[in-house]
Amino acid sequence: MSEFTSNIISWENIKIENTNFGNNSAKQDICGFLLGYAEQKGSLDILDLGCGNGSQWEWYTSRKDNYKYKLNIVGYEPYINNAANFNKKINNSIEFIYNLDNCNNKFDVVMCMSVLEHVYDRRKFLYVCHRACKLKGYAIINFDNGHFFNPKEWKRNFFGRILAKYTPIKKYYQDFVDVNIIIKMAEEIGMTFDDYIDYHVFINKKRLKLINNCVPKNKGKIIDKIQKFEKDISKLINVKDNKLIHNKFSYSSTLILKKLER
Repeated sequence: MSEFTSNIISWENIKIENTNFGNNSAKQDICGFLLGYAEQKGSLDILDLGCGNGSQWEWYTSRKDNYKYKLNIVGYEPYINNAANFNKKINNSIEFIYNLDNCNNKFDVVMCMSVLEHVYDRRKFLYVCHRACKLKGYAIINFDNGHFFNPKEWKRNFFGRILAKYTPIKKYYQDFVDVNIIIKMAEEIGMTFDDYIDYHVFINKKRLKLINNCVPKNKGKIIDKIQKFEKDISKLINVKDNKLIHNKFSYSSTLILKKLER
């Protein structure tokens, strides 16, 4: 079992009646890891790369007094317009930064949600993750393929790549992630592979919203079973090495890396 998986909480043992889990199994797992790891350490220093308006943290910021441990969240968003509707009332505990100059060896977890597919220089991105992580810190890199299956995004899928390659304009870039190439780059930089999980291969992403209609006391049990199924299927299929499935049928994927002494 990976360190990532071994740190994920059992949702059955958490009071979650008022928590909205959305429709993303990958996010459920990442939240479960953060809560489990924070419980172990007492608090966590977290850097969210490409944090947008910070809304992905409202599950914590709106209820932080309910937790015994503290998440010290720093958000970095390179495109300021993406953070324009930042909810200061709910997310006032998130520290926004506008450059990464003072982030060396500072964070227990560096993470990103649905970001890597938009990054043109992926080696540089991995360098940032490595530099910002404390020794033995984790980089949790989530990316998704939904853009590439959406016919409404065909212009960005096509022209975004051309603009990024031939002009300084990178903000419209999006392309598939070959995770084996990313793992190789990360290991060359000085990070080690911990885990890789593909989600929504067989589970319909939209159906996960039904969890919020279930009896509150059963939500945790349902989530635990779904997450076990997702991880078991990912391991059995070994999607990242299965060219018939990788980047064709998995909707969301998470790569977990760890910074070790070189």
